[in-house]
Amino acid sequence: MAEIYRNRLHKLGSFFERENQEAILITSLSNCRYMCGFTGSNGYLLATKDSLSLFTDSRYLIQAEQECPTASVFPMSPEYNSLRDLLQNFKIKEVGFEFHDISYANHTNISLSLEGLVGLIPQKYVVEKLRSVKENSEIEFIEKAVKIADEGMSEISDLLEVGMTELDVAVKVEQFMRDLGSESPAFHTIVGVGENAAIPHHKPNGSVIKNGDQVVIDMGAVYKGYRSDLTRTFQVGDVSHRFRDIYNLVLKAQLAVEKQARPGMNGSQVDLMARDVISDGGYAQFFSHGLGHGVGLEVHEKPMLTKNSSDEIEVGSVFTVEPGIYIPGWGGVRLEDMLVMENESARLLTRSSKYNF
Repeated sequence: MAEIYRNRLHKLGSFFERENQEAILITSLSNCRYMCGFTGSNGYLLATKDSLSLFTDSRYLIQAEQECPTASVFPMSPEYNSLRDLLQNFKIKEVGFEFHDISYANHTNISLSLEGLVGLIPQKYVVEKLRSVKENSEIEFIEKAVKIADEGMSEISDLLEVGMTELDVAVKVEQFMRDLGSESPAFHTIVGVGENAAIPHHKPNGSVIKNGDQVVIDMGAVYKGYRSDLTRTFQVGDVSHRFRDIYNLVLKAQLAVEKQARPGMNGSQVDLMARDVISDGGYAQFFSHGLGHGVGLEVHEKPMLTKNSSDEIEVGSVFTVEPGIYIPGWGGVRLEDMLVMENESARLLTRSSKYNF
C-alpha cells in the first residue's frame, strides 16, 4: 500500500503547482483514508508536495503508525499547537483547507492558533477530484462490495411476502450482507412499502406488506472501506398494469443510459438521457432527484449525475444510474445499478435481476 499512497501524493502535486501553494490541510476522514490509510474517527492530515503528516488523538496513535506507512504521525493538541509548530518548522506561509468539510468552530480555533503566522486559503474538493477516478485496486474492492449486495438482494427477494414489515426486510437484508462478508451496511438501508415507496429515502418502520404492494429496497455493502449501492423494486402478490407500465418506463430510462454513456460526458448530459425517457412517458414531474452519483469510500461522491452537474465522467469513474418515479398516494419505482466507465463505454458492475415479475 505504501506505493499506492506515494502515487496519490504525487497526483496531488498538480494541485500545489496549479494553486502555487505549499500545503493543504485535509480534515475529511474519507480523504485522510484515501491519502494515507488512516481509518480512525478523529484526525486530520497535512499534505505538502513531498510529505504527509497525520495528527490524531491518543486512542489512535499506535493504529495510525500501523496503517499509515507513508505518513509521520503526531499527537493532536486541542488548540492545534502541534499543527502550528509543524507549519512553522516547514516554513509554510499559506495552507489550503477543505472549507466544504471543516466546521466554523474548528476553523476559528486553527486561525487563533496560527496567530496570523500562516494564511488559511479555502479549497474545495481537491482530494475528491482525485478520488473520482478509481485505481484498479479500488475497482476490485468495489466489485466485491457490489457482489455482496447482489447476493443479499437475491436472498431477500426470495423471502418477500405479505405480512412482513419494512423493518423485517431491512434487518434481514443487512444480516445477509454481513454473513456474505460486508463490514457494515454502506448506509441506512431503505425499505419503502406501498405508499411509502413514493418517499425516495424512506426510513423503514412497522408498515406491513399487503397484497399488490410495491417494495423498494435500497441497500449497499462495504468491503475494505469501499461501498456499493443497489436498488430494486418488487411488487408482492398481484402485479397491476400500472405498476408494470411504470416499472418498464423506469427500466427503459436506465438501460438507455447504460447503453449510451461515454467517457468525457458530464453529469448533466447523462442525467438528461434518463430524464428525457421519463418525460416522454409523461412522468417528468415524478422524477424528483438526480440520476446518480459516484461511489467509493463514500456512498455519495464525485462525479455527480444531476441536472446541473458539470462533473466529467472519466475513464475509471464509478457511478450509479438510478432513475425513479414517485407518485404520492400510490407508491414508486426505482432501479439502481453501479457502473465503471472504461475506454469506450460503461461496464455494468451490478448483476441483480431486474425482471422480477
